Amino acid sequence: MNDLRSPPRWPRWGLTLVALGLAAGLSGCFLGVYETAGITPSGRVTFGWGVGALLSWDSGLAGYVTQLQARYGIVKRFDVGLAAGFRAASNFQDVEFAGVIGDLRYQLLGSGPNDPGLDLSLGWMPGTFPLWGDVLGGGAVYLSRTLGTLTPYGFYRGIVRRGADGNLRFSHQVAAGVEVANPGRVPAFFELSWKDGLFLLGLAFRF
Repeated sequence: MNDLRSPPRWPRWGLTLVALGLAAGLSGCFLGVYETAGITPSGRVTFGWGVGALLSWDSGLAGYVTQLQARYGIVKRFDVGLAAGFRAASNFQDVEFAGVIGDLRYQLLGSGPNDPGLDLSLGWMPGTFPLWGDVLGGGAVYLSRTLGTLTPYGFYRGIVRRGADGNLRFSHQVAAGVEVANPGRVPAFFELSWKDGLFLLGLAFRF
């Protein structure tokens, strides 16, 4: 007999496959992270909106990025996330789709609400479909620690690409930020991220 209190498993894994499929279609773009290492509770969906300024050592302000993101808790210690965004030039005249990026995460180390400590999660990012892009795949590390209403976090993502000459190319993204809890209201994320010579200074909210 089926337990009516337990949600069926197929929608969970179905949503996971859809998210990873979209990520495989258009992955590898430069978007903010705005995530601690904490895993989304099973069966729950969270949404986020972020905006940031792209900065370059050489030219200063290089543009702006805005993004929407979502995370879904699959089962205990596993969640899947997806983010999509748009990039605009500094004069706002040129706006383009920045792409989609996502990953499947596993929480290696966690802490309960009564035992604040270190959270560590590992993420896997699928590669793009062969006809749509050159990304072969990637991995990520999320690290965070809750300190009262503040949760500082760090992030690293490595991406492997196939070059035009057939050789492998590697790109890296690192980020550091803090989540500010706001009881009764949405939490805020302040973050500085770097990838391939560009910095992204951003602010995001989670709903």
